[in-house]
Amino acid sequence: MTGPRYVEEHTAQWRGVSLRIQWEPRFLNTNALAQPGHLQIESTAPRRAPLPITETGYLSWFTAPALVQESGGPVAFVLQWLDAEASGPAWAQAEGDRQQLTLFG
Repeated sequence: MTGPRYVEEHTAQWRGVSLRIQWEPRFLNTNALAQPGHLQIESTAPRRAPLPITETGYLSWFTAPALVQESGGPVAFVLQWLDAEASGPAWAQAEGDRQQLTLFG
């Protein structure tokens, strides 16, 4: 049996990029004991700016609700995830390439 859907909407800032974060902790919306949570992350200003977790500025992601709760909630989870991914060489290279295009574009 299903009931009304529960979706949280949040906004956040990460390194000058505005984010919209939607979190649905019970995506299947049933009484099942184990079910995924659903995160939707979108950069809104600049619109669809690339992020370390998505080149398109939008990501739909299923994860265990316990992981999100243990991180301090959906905003803290996303910001920690972005920071972790941004610390790698791939993001540093991509960020450098974008800055280079800005200088000469």
